[in-house]
Amino acid sequence: MIQYERSDLAAPRKSEYYVAQTCTPDSLATVLRATLHVRGTVKKRRILYKAGQTRIHMDEVEGLGCFIELERDLKEKKPATFSRKICGKLLSRYERIDT
Repeated sequence: MIQYERSDLAAPRKSEYYVAQTCTPDSLATVLRATLHVRGTVKKRRILYKAGQTRIHMDEVEGLGCFIELERDLKEKKPATFSRKICGKLLSRYERIDT
């Protein structure tokens, strides 16, 4: 299970995340459903690519559409502007087609 803390902006932003690994995901889901109120269910398919230190998430979310997200780990001791520059270079290699 992964929990993200980040602002809901369509722009580069910092996020904190926490990962809890489990060997029994069905049991974890049962406990979470019993403990917390389920507000909704998100069904998505993710394809993950790596380009150097950049993780490229390509998601297809049921009922919402397709999304792409570029993610870089800021623990590499470089300023955030460096990561923005790298991601900008990756995006500039592709042509945007609006449909």
